Amino acid sequence: PLKINFNLKVLQLINKNFYKLLSIILIALVSLAAIEATVYIFSKVGRIKLASRDEIRTMAKSGMEDSKSPAPVYIPHPYFGYVYTPSSRVSQINGVTNTPVYMQSNSEGFIDDEFPVERKEGLCVYGIMGGSAAMSWGMNQREHRISYHLEKMLNDNLRNSKCREYRVLNMGIGSHTLYQAAQIYLYYKNLLDGVIFFGGFNECAHGAMLTNNEPVQFPVINVYASLHIPSPIIGQIAEERRGLAKKANFLLKHPYLIYSPSIRFLFKLMAQSVEKLQKRLQDEGHQAMALPGIKGKYKEKLRGLFPKLTALGFLQSYDYDNPDVPKVIEKVLPLMYTDPVLNTYVVSMTANAHFLSVIQPMMYITGKETNWKALNFASYHFQKACVEKLKDEARKLESHGVKTYNLNEINKKAYKKDFFIDQVHFKKEGTEVAARSLFEIIKKEWHQ
Repeated sequence: PLKINFNLKVLQLINKNFYKLLSIILIALVSLAAIEATVYIFSKVGRIKLASRDEIRTMAKSGMEDSKSPAPVYIPHPYFGYVYTPSSRVSQINGVTNTPVYMQSNSEGFIDDEFPVERKEGLCVYGIMGGSAAMSWGMNQREHRISYHLEKMLNDNLRNSKCREYRVLNMGIGSHTLYQAAQIYLYYKNLLDGVIFFGGFNECAHGAMLTNNEPVQFPVINVYASLHIPSPIIGQIAEERRGLAKKANFLLKHPYLIYSPSIRFLFKLMAQSVEKLQKRLQDEGHQAMALPGIKGKYKEKLRGLFPKLTALGFLQSYDYDNPDVPKVIEKVLPLMYTDPVLNTYVVSMTANAHFLSVIQPMMYITGKETNWKALNFASYHFQKACVEKLKDEARKLESHGVKTYNLNEINKKAYKKDFFIDQVHFKKEGTEVAARSLFEIIKKEWHQ
């Protein structure tokens, strides 16, 4: 009787509050639907960002691969300013996809296999030098980089009695200019049978650094490692990435959750918190380390040529008619581009080595509609101004016997908009086209 009486009371209570419970459930469902709809609409109009399924997959894989704190990206170098942390697996964030790009450095701080120790009979060694575009930033695998494609083309097509085998060294470093490339060549010249200077964009953009008290030779870099003191932020980044990887794996095991815009938005926020930590790590390096630069009146004279132009204003200028942008590029290129090319050419002639000067391809050649909003200085107008000024410098170099090949004109139609990751960095399809252009030039200039 007591059990029956209890059950009756429970039923009466449920019956009495049924409509209240139903109302609460309905309100909760409607609120949840409204939240999901709001998040979805905001994502469509660009007010917020949602994590894509590919980003979640990448984080699930890469985060768990980091079994220990990641190595700092750069360390200082006494001659080159900085190189990648030697013999390390370093990572940098792809600004377009917000996913990490992993790169394996060799013992000398370049993103490549180990370099030869010395020249060997029958082995021809070429080096491709410049900034991140020359290095093929964005490509995780060596087989997708310009240097590898070129090496394979040479070995497949141009073996001869002197060059029974070819090795193309990937000697580009992110944010380097040809000034630093010249230092690298001087250091390795006894190893190289030929050198390719592949640049232009960093040299044009370098003018902004002069208004921001950066060293003239060495542009913005991420060198917290220069202190040789482990920052607690490095461990924090690794820990948060591992946590994100676990969450990403949970979502992949329950894929129905990924259909929720709110869940993808929350995951994106957590990923952005890691990006903020990486930015803090970079800022610590800038605050704590000043690399050597040009001193005295010469530097101040250069900066005085455009005192009203801020770094931000320079990088965000879309207006080709604005006289400041071409003016800054014109004043900086002789120092950052022309002099290093000419000096290296003279040394290469003395060393009886091949030399090739190349203006790198830029995204603007595929059309005005390719402006990349994430970085305004990638605009069609900036890149066009850059290439036009580089062509002026190339004419000066030609008067000294240095021929320059402009890859924005050679094989131009082969480059498609979707071959670029961003304004100057290639996907694997783009690296192969660039390597093909270099191969054809080398075949003509060095082997005929």
